[in-house]
Amino acid sequence: MSLPSPANLREGIPSPAPECALSGDVYRQELSKILLSTTFRGSEILKRFLQYAVEHTLQGEGGQLKEYRLGVEVFNRSCSFDPRLDPVVRMAARRLRAKLQEYYGGEGCNDPVRIEVPKGSYAASFRSNGVSAPGLTSGTRASPSGKPAQKAIFESYLQLLDQVHSSLLRRRHSLRWLWMGAGIPITLTALALWLGVFTGSNHPSSAAAVAGKLLIADVTNATGEPVFDDALKQAVAVDLSQSPLLDILSDSSIRATLKLMSKSVDTRITPELAREICQRSGASTFVSGSIQTLGQQYVIGLSAVNCLTGDALAREQSTAESKEKVLKAMDEASRRLRQKLGESLSTIQKFDIPLDQATTPSLEALKAYSLGNQARDRRGDAAAVSFFSRAIELDPDFALAYDALGVAYSNLDEPGRASENIAKAYDRRDRASERERFEIAADYSQIVTGELDKANEICEHWAQAYPRDEYPHDLLGLNYEFLGKYENAIAELSEAIRLNPDGVILRSNLMEAQIALDRLNDAKATYQRALARNLDHPYLHADRYGIAFLEGDAAEMGRQVSWASGQPGGEDLLLSLESDSNASFGMLRKGRAYSRRAIESALRNGRKETAALWQINSALREAEFGNSQRARQQTRIALGLASSRDIKILAALTLARCGDAARAQDIAEKLGRQFPLNTVINNYWLPTIRAAIEIDHGHAQTAISILNRAASYELGYPDPQITVGGLRYPAYLRGQAFLLLHNGAAALAEFEKISGNHSLVGNSPLAALARLGIARANAYNDDKSNSRASYQYFFEPWKDADPGIPILRQARKEYTKL
Repeated sequence: MSLPSPANLREGIPSPAPECALSGDVYRQELSKILLSTTFRGSEILKRFLQYAVEHTLQGEGGQLKEYRLGVEVFNRSCSFDPRLDPVVRMAARRLRAKLQEYYGGEGCNDPVRIEVPKGSYAASFRSNGVSAPGLTSGTRASPSGKPAQKAIFESYLQLLDQVHSSLLRRRHSLRWLWMGAGIPITLTALALWLGVFTGSNHPSSAAAVAGKLLIADVTNATGEPVFDDALKQAVAVDLSQSPLLDILSDSSIRATLKLMSKSVDTRITPELAREICQRSGASTFVSGSIQTLGQQYVIGLSAVNCLTGDALAREQSTAESKEKVLKAMDEASRRLRQKLGESLSTIQKFDIPLDQATTPSLEALKAYSLGNQARDRRGDAAAVSFFSRAIELDPDFALAYDALGVAYSNLDEPGRASENIAKAYDRRDRASERERFEIAADYSQIVTGELDKANEICEHWAQAYPRDEYPHDLLGLNYEFLGKYENAIAELSEAIRLNPDGVILRSNLMEAQIALDRLNDAKATYQRALARNLDHPYLHADRYGIAFLEGDAAEMGRQVSWASGQPGGEDLLLSLESDSNASFGMLRKGRAYSRRAIESALRNGRKETAALWQINSALREAEFGNSQRARQQTRIALGLASSRDIKILAALTLARCGDAARAQDIAEKLGRQFPLNTVINNYWLPTIRAAIEIDHGHAQTAISILNRAASYELGYPDPQITVGGLRYPAYLRGQAFLLLHNGAAALAEFEKISGNHSLVGNSPLAALARLGIARANAYNDDKSNSRASYQYFFEPWKDADPGIPILRQARKEYTKL
């Protein structure tokens, strides 16, 4: 089939009237290109923002695009959204302008028109991008009602086609064209894609010989020196993972495949076994390595093999004069192997940090780090801590080890230790590869400073640079959960699972978002799919326990608690959940017993901060049930175990709820000064704590005003997550404040936010206390019939409750008066 020349295309095309105005379709076509671009990949909120701005500007509503309207209609804020308190629109607009500038500096540099959102406005603006068109001179803005000729715009595309026509002719035997009647043989979008892929403009080379996933096998160590065991495989993984073009099979996928093959997860991956794992897991290529001695030298070999045929795709060899130079030799071999696999030299130079800088110059530290990764993947975070700690002892500047240790502590509910180690990783981030710098920066913004918008922006750039990485989508999903954007969370987490189907934490995070939206069957299906892939983690069982509670399935709850028995990092978590479940039915003595067991379990495993979290959880529960003295005593114990950020947050709230407002105020002020940028602390917890203090002082209206700041965040899943009523606490306190004002209708609306969202509140005792709040609100409304029914609705689940609970005694007195 012959290819048409630009001249052929011009023939037979009717010329539009020379004065025909440039229609909105041209701008919508430009918008579509932007939304499908690599630059905007993963930036769903920015794409929605841009599409909204363009469409409403084209409809003549540009002047009506105000911050409040955008916050409600684009960012799903409630009708109480206050732009002065929540800068989400302004921050997103800054990011959108930067993203558009990046697009037109790269992929869109040859687009004939340019879409902008100028500073000081949220309306879209349109101008020429330097391509000649009547009525649109370079640099001048145009509105949708301007009069550039459509024919000239089409001519500009034909000029672009002229530039590649000769190369198209050279490739005519290898390309298949899709014809659309007698019209243009390819769409302009397809032309842009062709330019990006085959000319390499603004993109790394995608002509690599490795298509599909790549498995990294174990390195054969023939030297007899144990230090090379595991360390060199980790070195190969770090080296090759720097490439944005190689899709490396995750360790979790390898482990899952080994289980399906009835092999131990500790089985060494020989070249023979690597081929079988490849074929079962869908990988196309494996890389194996070897090291042996030759006199006083070390010889390192790398080989890339086609899994299906067993043919070698590339081989490389390098020599090190001493043990200290082995990592440098591995660098050289990996670099040449990447080039032989088809990666361009320019991409390799851009993404090639030497191993001693990207990891550590210490082979012993690298081995400890590798063993930590294996322990985490096979036995959980608790098993990995000692290995990562050992790697840091061997090399105090090992950035990746600090970050891995911090994430492990975060997963073990030790936020203080997590922040400490991730901050150290961030200080040493120049000792990491480009990929790991993204990870460290994102972890730092999310866990240490709590700047969720900044963490999201980093993750979006990360996903663009490394589109095969699942972790940025995981972090985005988590952040959306913190912000109460559960639909967005599900979208990001589903993408993360698509990229890494064997990521067990990903499955748990997805379950949490599904549960929050009351999609319990979806969450159970996610759980079953995880088990079907031989994935297991305490978080999965905690989530399944939560579903069983919501469904009233006591047998399943018991099975999950039994599973956790003796499991480090799992036993204490399920015991604490069981304590809240018992307390939610008024069985406070049983709840206290389970809390003690949870605390003891955490302490047995050396996790003081986690023990403190279970202790302060129990203290806050006592405060809400009216046991103020016991609450203050337990708060002192918790702060004695660990005086970290999360413990202080809950301690301040507990003290405010049990009458020690002065101490609560002191802790809150210090938290505000220490964490001025933390999204969740400043928009959820501090307003909640300060409102509780005002309620204690009897200043109900002031409390309600303070809680306005939390209105846009109270549907979220905030850290610290495992708390009594951490979800919807602002609504609960707002209801209490309205009761003080004898405003029954307003109080009723707040308490119903809790009782009507049981999936979001789960087994929190606040769910029961909200039913009592509804009864009191109906009494203030002088609705005695509904009030009596609501009191009975509160008493029924508490029929076996401990009789001495202060709030229960008070409720019975109120009911008697009715």
